[in-house]
Amino acid sequence: AIAPLTDRACRRAATMASVGSRRVAHAVVRATAATTLRLHAAPWRGAASEVLGRAPVNKSSFKHYMHMMSACAKAGDVQRAEGWLSEMKAANLDPSVAAYNTVLDACANASNLTAAERVLEAIFSQHLQPDAYSYCAAIRSCEHSGDVRSAEGFSKAMRSKNIDASIVVYNALLNVCASSGDLESAEAWFETTKSLMDPDVLTYNVMISMYGRAKNVPKAIDMFWAMKDAGLQPDAHSYASVVGACVSARNMDDAEKWLESVLQAGEISIAIFNCMIDGYGKVGDTKMAEKSFEDIRQHSLQPNLTSYNSIMHAHAQAGNTSQVMQRFSEMRRWGIQHDAITYTVVISAFAGAGDLRRAQELLGQMRAAGIEPNEVTYAALLKGCAVKHKVKVAEQLMKDMETSGIKPSHALLNILVNIYARDRNVLGAERAIRRMLKDRILPDQVTYGAIVKAAARSGDHARAEAWLPRMQSAGFIVDARTFYSLLTACAQVGDLRAADVTIKQMKDAGIPEDVISHTTLINACATKADPEEARRRFLAMRSSQIQPNGFTMNAMLNVFIVVGDASEAEIWFSRIARLGVEPEVVSFNGLMRVWASLGDPYRIGLWLRRMSGMKLQADVISYNQAIGAAAKAGDEGLARTFFNRIVKKKLSPTLASYRAVVKPCALHGNRQAVHDYLEQMQGSGFPRDIMCTRALLSACSNADPPAAGEAEATFRLELEAFRRDGMALQCLARAVGRQRFQQLSQELNLPGNVRTTTSSPQRSAMASSPQRRSGVRQVRDASAEMPQAEMPQRRPKPRSPSAAFTLRVTEGQGGTAGLGPRTSRTMALSWDRESTWASVSGTSSELAFGTGGQDCSEPTAELSEPTPLPPDEATCFRLAPSPPPHISEVDRQSSQIRRPKSLPGSPGATFCLRAESEV
Repeated sequence: AIAPLTDRACRRAATMASVGSRRVAHAVVRATAATTLRLHAAPWRGAASEVLGRAPVNKSSFKHYMHMMSACAKAGDVQRAEGWLSEMKAANLDPSVAAYNTVLDACANASNLTAAERVLEAIFSQHLQPDAYSYCAAIRSCEHSGDVRSAEGFSKAMRSKNIDASIVVYNALLNVCASSGDLESAEAWFETTKSLMDPDVLTYNVMISMYGRAKNVPKAIDMFWAMKDAGLQPDAHSYASVVGACVSARNMDDAEKWLESVLQAGEISIAIFNCMIDGYGKVGDTKMAEKSFEDIRQHSLQPNLTSYNSIMHAHAQAGNTSQVMQRFSEMRRWGIQHDAITYTVVISAFAGAGDLRRAQELLGQMRAAGIEPNEVTYAALLKGCAVKHKVKVAEQLMKDMETSGIKPSHALLNILVNIYARDRNVLGAERAIRRMLKDRILPDQVTYGAIVKAAARSGDHARAEAWLPRMQSAGFIVDARTFYSLLTACAQVGDLRAADVTIKQMKDAGIPEDVISHTTLINACATKADPEEARRRFLAMRSSQIQPNGFTMNAMLNVFIVVGDASEAEIWFSRIARLGVEPEVVSFNGLMRVWASLGDPYRIGLWLRRMSGMKLQADVISYNQAIGAAAKAGDEGLARTFFNRIVKKKLSPTLASYRAVVKPCALHGNRQAVHDYLEQMQGSGFPRDIMCTRALLSACSNADPPAAGEAEATFRLELEAFRRDGMALQCLARAVGRQRFQQLSQELNLPGNVRTTTSSPQRSAMASSPQRRSGVRQVRDASAEMPQAEMPQRRPKPRSPSAAFTLRVTEGQGGTAGLGPRTSRTMALSWDRESTWASVSGTSSELAFGTGGQDCSEPTAELSEPTPLPPDEATCFRLAPSPPPHISEVDRQSSQIRRPKSLPGSPGATFCLRAESEV
């Protein structure tokens, strides 16, 4: 849009020059130069030179060249400024020190140290002497790169020429130190400045900012008061620097106090509010960040680009993508243009949330708006790829970045290596390192740590260990993290011998054993499925006076989960908790996973209540375990109850939640419930997969009467997938009948030898129950654990033919179930050793737990010691249901009986007690 205007302006200037109006011509050229340089329009220098060359050169031409070089200097265009300097020499005009200083200004604004050194050499070659302004501009060219050594070199050369440095020069030196973060050099130059002259407000502001970056709030505050003691009046930047120091240290309480001081002093600026927004975003308080954003308008200020970028960054860190997009759209309504930082913040929000598709769409919008993505933008996208393990997307982004002319930096390549490490792709990580070496980028400690982690996660211990000599030869010390990665490699394959060797290497390197190393060894035992070795490692950890943590608890639980010993997992859960370890949600989830595999939703319900009692909020994984257990037990009502709790607690059901809840519905032929859940699933953004479609087909076949038409239509929807699916074929055969199934087999080319048996939900549930699969399992109460040395390994069968016991049933408190006060009743129990069954006589009212299916305090049943048995022989007992089957739901824990679904009509209720001969 500017290029045609430039051409017209140059033609008008040529016309003015031809008629002698040289002053007007120069004014037009200067205005056009200033405009086009700021907007980076098309080249115009040749046309302007042609205009100026139409009239004889006189002394006034020097001014015009200076005007052109000043415009280039303001735009930071070193190349054009040097071009005008060359044209000045070609016009037989000798450039003065002021002309060279103008070019040095361009070098300073462009942070081009190499060009600044070249211009200083040109000054000396012309037998001119640089002045204080020349050296000050050269020092400012070091600011962006933070090259303190070069800046100090210019200062030393300045003193050698006996040129007195002003406060501006020392402030420039302090800015270079601030850019590099060299607080020690900054303090030295500050003391030098104080010894030679009085520092100004800018000097103190730079020091306050540096202490703030170093998170040294007391020093920053002391520097503020020192400025006031020196008789200087702090400005808005001074207050903003102190607030920024508090924000850098994440001390928002002190930041709020200083904000009140700012309001009282009347030095209100938008920079202070922007600092507050940024600070609240760092501590994750988006509510206060929004309040600070609204305070800007309440103090008659208008939010600027930095304000919107800061508030969006706060929401992006909290994962609030909707709020980020709301502010993003609001910027356009207020006429604030988006910049590269704005798009980078929005892209990082969606990439961090795992929505890479939306992040890539925003990248396209960014390019369509004429804003080129920078290195930080690609870094945000690569971090999103690391979260979602999208290796192919990361590789494509690296190609796009190179196509855009952005050379991958050390940080970006480290992110790429880490992506390969997360994906356990050690070959890809090695390719990325070879690429770094090809680009002459030396790997650092992070790079070597990532490649060792990649080999460790892939279980290649030899490869991970082979990188250690390379790391050491590059001058890096093998730290604790690297050894942890090696231990992880051993744990992946269960190689305890190699793990012990790594532990010895850690000790030789001066790294003591800690909870992480011992926990990793226990994880290796889990991979090896060796609970005895895990016990030994845990005891060795305790003997070393190392306190276990939550990860240790999870590792011990995982050992017994792998071997399917839920009872032992519960005991270790209780044992480690008694050592002062706070259980986490993931610990409960691991414990509930093994009960879910056994199909015991009631036991999972018990642990959910224990989680609530410990003030822990169950997550969607916890409820998914409960739904899966209920589905395995064939209890549709309980599965739907757990699913409703997910919605009630405002959690988002996952695909696993929907897959689990439709199973019992399909088992009982509840087609309407299956349809409802599938519609809800699709409304939540989950497409219907093959498992859900198979559940709908099963619901049609189990319905009474079977929904033959819908079953056939459902089968045709997934014909290719169901053609070789035995379960789907059986469901179709049951739904449509043998004759119609034979017709469909010929029509759709289906296998004709499908067994068309009728299956009932009750028989399927019994087949999936743990009692049906593995008989009576050993179950003990975790609260009644014994020390390890006292735990019997195996008990012989009792020798006495019979025994007498007493069973005391204690009813719980009232509450919603309408129970009265706690009462105890003792009932006689007789046990025949030969049949291993025992019977208890009692009235139905004594065993009633409440009405209406409401949750209530459950009664407990305590069993006395068997009197005929010797004291050195212990026997574990388990309460199990006896016929009639409606006295069904009995807990597998010897201290609790669950509420029966219904009570017998007779006044006597019979329960069974089964003895187990081993613990």
